[in-house]
Amino acid sequence: MNGRRVKHHVIGNGIEDTAPTCILIPCTDAELLGDNDFIMMKVEWLGPGGYGVNSSKEICYVLFMKSGSEGTEKKSFACVRKNILLPFIAKLRKVYDGFDGSSGVLPTAEHLAAAVWDGGDNSQLDTITSEEGIKVYSKYNVLVCKHNASGTGNGQAMDVGKVFPMQKSLNKKTTVTHVFTR
Repeated sequence: MNGRRVKHHVIGNGIEDTAPTCILIPCTDAELLGDNDFIMMKVEWLGPGGYGVNSSKEICYVLFMKSGSEGTEKKSFACVRKNILLPFIAKLRKVYDGFDGSSGVLPTAEHLAAAVWDGGDNSQLDTITSEEGIKVYSKYNVLVCKHNASGTGNGQAMDVGKVFPMQKSLNKKTTVTHVFTR
């Protein structure tokens, strides 16, 4: 391994529905990214049940992000909000509340309010507390809350359910010989 820190974002709700996974990979290769701060790719089979006999063609996202460039991480969180979080909330409203906002009708009713709990990454907080972020969340009737620094291990399902420790354990044992190829 080269020691590159990769961020793996998993967004879920209280009844175990999950949004498409997003993996952020910092890049120093200017040739790969060119003038872009980041490049987002949709990748099939990267999500749960994503390869092998049980392949689901689950779409996930890989975001190659220019490392060391000012503001890039903030832009990547705004991209995740736009392409993953808000569509996930819209899908939950459609499935569970029968609300279809695809025609442009906004979810203003009180029972359609969504609550989102975030960690404390400064770049992520900026996309929430910035003027633009406040407008976006207000427009889509989303209430954003922040976990306290010592509380995420008690309150986030991925921590409480030991998802991250299991993932780390599997990552140490998984090699390219375990990856399904066609």
